Amino acid sequence: MTILDARDIVKIFPEPVPFQVLRGISLTIARGEFVSIVGKSGCGKSTLLYVLSTLDTDYRGTLTIADTVVTGKDQDFLAHFRGEHIGFIFQFHFLLQEFTILDNVLLPALKLGKEPPDRVRDRAMGLLERMGIADCAHRPAKQLSGGQQQRAAIARALINQPALVIGDEPTGNLDSENTAAVLDLLSSICRDMGQTVVIVTHDREVAARSDRILTMADGRIIGQERRRP
Repeated sequence: MTILDARDIVKIFPEPVPFQVLRGISLTIARGEFVSIVGKSGCGKSTLLYVLSTLDTDYRGTLTIADTVVTGKDQDFLAHFRGEHIGFIFQFHFLLQEFTILDNVLLPALKLGKEPPDRVRDRAMGLLERMGIADCAHRPAKQLSGGQQQRAAIARALINQPALVIGDEPTGNLDSENTAAVLDLLSSICRDMGQTVVIVTHDREVAARSDRILTMADGRIIGQERRRP
């Protein structure tokens, strides 16, 4: 089943002089797939990620996510759509440092407001257990290590049970031990929870843990490698 379908995506930065950064990209991503996008700095991979995440709407082409054409939708629609269908993991975890880990994880679900607080609290504790940091649930984020905070950020990304999880260099600030732990978690999200993960990374060793690697250059996808069926 397809979770994301992008057709002929073109992105042009108009200033200081017009520059075409994405040149007619088309790709399809299946539910439960773990996909990495790699390429040299400036190739357009982060720009593509922001288009695929609906954070950048100034492009030509058509983007469909979870059977919904999101191209051309207004910002109110997209904000609600992201809250319901897309989870984000960034290089910097962006946790609220004075809030507890549990409160950080709960925030997207409480904002969406689709379920009773007790139910999302139970799910949040289950996610923290899965991330191996349930014992830190009531500690302020500032008291946790970088690796623990990134695991909390993954739990936050999953709290609304999104179909698509998008990561921008999600292991970029981690040491090798924590990188391996985060990659194990991302793989298990796809394998055990049926969610789709798409990340941008400059690290080929990180990309090698995914199901499929898309290589970009000069605003195009120039190759792909399937690591697993």
